[in-house]
Amino acid sequence: MTDVAAYHRGMQVRTGGASQAQVREMLKGVDADKNGEISEKELSALSKKGRDAGFADKDAKNLFHAGIDASALAQSKTAEPGQQLSGDYIDKNMKPALKKAYGTQGSEAADIVAPEASKELTKGAAARFDDSVKLDQFHKGEIKSQFGAGTVFRDMNKNGSIDAGDRMLVPDGNGGYRPRAIDATRAEDIKKNVSAAREKAGDEGMTKAAKAFEPPNGPNFPSHGDGSRVSDMANGNTKKWLGGKSHEDGGPWKRDKFGQDPWFPEYKLDTSRMKGSEALDQLIKDPKSSTMDCAMAKQVAQLQRVRGALGDEKFNKLVEKEGMSVGYGAAENQSGLLSKIGSRDSVGDPSKVGEYKSGQAGYAEVKVGDPKLQAALDKAGWAGEHFTIRKNEQGEKVVFAHPFGTIKDDKFDGDLRDKIVSTAKDAGYTIDKKDIKITYEQPRQYDLDKAAELARD
Repeated sequence: MTDVAAYHRGMQVRTGGASQAQVREMLKGVDADKNGEISEKELSALSKKGRDAGFADKDAKNLFHAGIDASALAQSKTAEPGQQLSGDYIDKNMKPALKKAYGTQGSEAADIVAPEASKELTKGAAARFDDSVKLDQFHKGEIKSQFGAGTVFRDMNKNGSIDAGDRMLVPDGNGGYRPRAIDATRAEDIKKNVSAAREKAGDEGMTKAAKAFEPPNGPNFPSHGDGSRVSDMANGNTKKWLGGKSHEDGGPWKRDKFGQDPWFPEYKLDTSRMKGSEALDQLIKDPKSSTMDCAMAKQVAQLQRVRGALGDEKFNKLVEKEGMSVGYGAAENQSGLLSKIGSRDSVGDPSKVGEYKSGQAGYAEVKVGDPKLQAALDKAGWAGEHFTIRKNEQGEKVVFAHPFGTIKDDKFDGDLRDKIVSTAKDAGYTIDKKDIKITYEQPRQYDLDKAAELARD
């Protein structure tokens, strides 16, 4: 039988000793080898920690003593052949005894220590130890796939993810549960699978936007009227942009300048008027009420991709935290959540659209030799083309670019050249498409796993 009194000896209140918060952390670590049971060796080690650290006050010492007793009771119970640390035992035997000896700190110690000694648990006890972490659908799917239905997850580091060191309480088939630690290899496999599932959901979300923007039903393409882009962007009718209503007229998008350049305005969502998911729904449901250049449409597709990967609740939380912006031309990705999760990918040959991965976005810059023709293309909005890559329902990699719609990746370059030739002809110029130089920027990728982390914080 465990000599509990021996583990209490030498405990002192002294200056610089452990606070109650530090005592709680000591008790959480009593099962040092994380095997789901408390040994005599671990009891001795816990006792030594208390003697070495000392305690800041009587309450801290009292909580530690209660923890020693709770650990000893758990160790004794699970050491009995065929016995388990059940919910009934904890509530009817363990907690009353500890509360009688130590007051409310006795009950607290039982709640801290009992999960550390969960050698075998009843369904009620397992539910009691559930950390109630709101995992997303991808993590929940992995738990079911890896450990089976009915498994209870214990988030040991409280970060809302599944990591090495976290634990599963797995049904044993006899009405009880067995703890199973998640090792580094299993945790890495889970992360890869979660990431792949999130990417697939992101593709499905982006497909919804791309389908809505297919011509002839997609957003209007900017018209520069008198040929002055500055006039249209800086002083023109802003009601025609996202949703067809200005912020002053009750619309959710507030127009802002990008730096000092009036050619490139930025539209920021006013979340006091509309949630992020609702704003995207409005743009996708009635795209003809909006005017967007290729950069704006690309960003809407990417925002819809993030939404698909997170779900509306987490997406709206992320929009509240980071903001949601859609910028014209060079104002793209300058603020809001896309700026927080976007980065350049240095892998692959950016001169080939076929090298871009699903989910990545890019820009094709168009150059012609004639300065006057170049100026005409610029005024017409065809000095380049923003695009994004997605997978369609057949799993094929395709290009989405406004106002083209969806194009097979091996046709995009040719279709863009044809558009430049026809635009030049409309402006009174003749050019052979082989003389057009198209330079593709390094791919930009948007990290959906990072978006999920930001939404969790």
